[in-house]
Amino acid sequence: VEELAKTINELAEKLDKHDLAKLETLEKYKELQELISQIATPEMREAMEKLRQAMEEQDPDQIREALEDLAMDQEEFQKNIERSLEILKQLQLERRLDELVKQIEEILHEQEDILDNIDGDNQQNTAERQKDLAKPMETFHNRLQETGNLAEENKAGDLAAQLDSLMQELASKDIPANMREAGSELSEGNKKEAKSGAEMNARDLAELLSKLNQMSNDFKEAKKDELANKIRRTTEEMLYLSEDQEELGDQSKELGTQSPRYRTLAGRQDDIRNALGRIIDGLFEISKETFFITPDLGAALGKAAQDLDKAIERYTDRNPRSVSQSQTSALGSMNSAIRQLIDILGQIQDSNSSTGYEEMLERLSEMASSQSSLNQQSMPMPGQEGQQSMPGGQGSGSMQRLAAQQRELQRQMEELGEDAQGMQEILGDLDALAKNMGEVANDMEDQNITQRTRRLQQQIVSRLLDATRSAREKEYSQKRESKSGEDITRR
Repeated sequence: VEELAKTINELAEKLDKHDLAKLETLEKYKELQELISQIATPEMREAMEKLRQAMEEQDPDQIREALEDLAMDQEEFQKNIERSLEILKQLQLERRLDELVKQIEEILHEQEDILDNIDGDNQQNTAERQKDLAKPMETFHNRLQETGNLAEENKAGDLAAQLDSLMQELASKDIPANMREAGSELSEGNKKEAKSGAEMNARDLAELLSKLNQMSNDFKEAKKDELANKIRRTTEEMLYLSEDQEELGDQSKELGTQSPRYRTLAGRQDDIRNALGRIIDGLFEISKETFFITPDLGAALGKAAQDLDKAIERYTDRNPRSVSQSQTSALGSMNSAIRQLIDILGQIQDSNSSTGYEEMLERLSEMASSQSSLNQQSMPMPGQEGQQSMPGGQGSGSMQRLAAQQRELQRQMEELGEDAQGMQEILGDLDALAKNMGEVANDMEDQNITQRTRRLQQQIVSRLLDATRSAREKEYSQKRESKSGEDITRR
């Protein structure tokens, strides 16, 4: 990535020096320099290589063409990064609410433990614990304020209002002051007053915990319902569109080459194509909210749009057979998209969050397991390394079957890498991982399993597990960060 960024710097300087690019293009170029630290996909490298070759040949036309390709690639990068950022903001807010619940659970547990020990022998130690409990409670207040601000920034107005109301309620109760007062009463030997104060704190904390739990659940469920409703409406629109397309296709099959209905049916086909375009645009906006919208769905819709464009063109040519072929293909892609949308609705219903983040990590875990199993199946018998023999005398057919499975894992990884662009800092370079899978598949297809193949297989599993672990640790570190030295000590 650093080398790529350096190349961008050099090319930008050359372009500026030879006045081969407009100021606006150079500004976009410099913006791309900042983005490169976050994302560097194969498409980006390909565009950069094309630009490098054009610079070496000193062909102004090729340079301009390469710059246009790079600008288009940059626009796609920005869309992907914006999508990941929007989803991660939502996820961050959900995680913050979970952290607040955990904090209060721990504080409540400690308060209840203090209550159990008020009548014990070591009252001075218990009194100090009661006073010290005010510190994590004050930290909780700060985190609650931060979460409210975050909700405001993310335009979660209802949640921000609820958090603000909760903060005002806590300010009126002043639980930290009550904790210190209960501790002081116990230090002075006033067990009755101390116990009464501790019991009041426990009740207030239990009530707070209940409200936070409800708030967190309501926020997540509301987001899930909102997303599900959008997907449901899109699915219904696709169903209506599919029915219209099927009806139009049936009518097109009856056309003769001299039929006067070509223009009318072409107009209807154009209406369906425009409606599909609006659905695609709507789904792109929805994809900014969740990882549940996958590249496979986009590919199906894109294929349908291309086939409809061909059908419109073939209406003009008065070729009923070609029209029908394009329409049949489009209808198949549209129905495939509908099935995927229905599957997504089921996934959302079963999920704990609308973001689809946990499901994405689960996909990584499943791929690690599948890759590990594939590695074991492709292991040769002892002493046969470098030969093409399979365990138990299995032949080339078995190796080709394993190669096909490896290709499928490669496809899934490419899809996941496209789905998670902008998250390289957490998940690592998934595109490089997909490339390694492709190299292993090549060796399997050639029946040439070498030591290098084995190393690649092991690296793939290791990096898949690292990606999952890194994401989990990122969540854990964010949760621990909230305590920052304010951990509650069990005595």
